[in-house]
This record gives sequence, structure tokens and C-alpha cells, in this order.
Amino acid sequence: MEITSNHQKNHVIFSIKGNLHQKVGDQTLKLAIQDYIENDIVYFGFDFSETTYFNSAIVNLLFYCYKQVFSRNGTISLIAPNFNQEEALRLVGIHKISSIYSSEEDFVKDIEIKKSEGSFRF
Repeated sequence: MEITSNHQKNHVIFSIKGNLHQKVGDQTLKLAIQDYIENDIVYFGFDFSETTYFNSAIVNLLFYCYKQVFSRNGTISLIAPNFNQEEALRLVGIHKISSIYSSEEDFVKDIEIKKSEGSFRF
């Protein structure tokens, strides 16, 4: 498992490569999310394009992130989940609190549009 982050001016994209293991991945991402929020970055994308496996820890993490950013008018978004990942996340209602994009480019483009309109709620 490898987790990388790409921080740009008003958002962060976390790329999760390989298997997301509950203890390591969940804690690593929570700490990174806290650090970004403390620095007023509240727009998060989670790139699943190279994720081969995740368990309930990702659901916990996404709801945790949502709770942290909602009061600050932030958002969470899913990027390039495969069909099975998207279906599993939809079953627990993640689609109600996040947007789903087919690529990082679509995510960044939509953030820029929302920023110019003054509306970040997805």
C-alpha cells in the first residue's frame, strides 16, 4: 500500500495505491487530513484509480473527513473508483455526501468552476 497526496492551492488529492489496510491506511490518512484542515485546506479528493482493495476503514475515513470539513464549507470527492468500489460505497450512502469523478482532471475542473461561482457544496 502506498498513499500519496497532491496538494494544490485549495484542495488535496489522496491517491491510494494497492490494498488499504485498516490500521495503517486509516490512521495515516486521518493524520494527514487533520494537518491539512489545520492549514485551512478543506476540499479533498480520494483517488481510487489504483486501489485494489479496501475495507470498512475507508468508509469510516470518508465519514470522518466529511464531518471535519462540512462545518468549514469543505467537500469530499471520490475519483475513479471502479464499479465494485463505487457500488460498495453507494451501499453505505457515501454518494449522498460526496461527488464522484472519473478523473483527477474532472475533479480539479469542477472545483475551479465552483470556486468561480462561489459555491462549493456538491
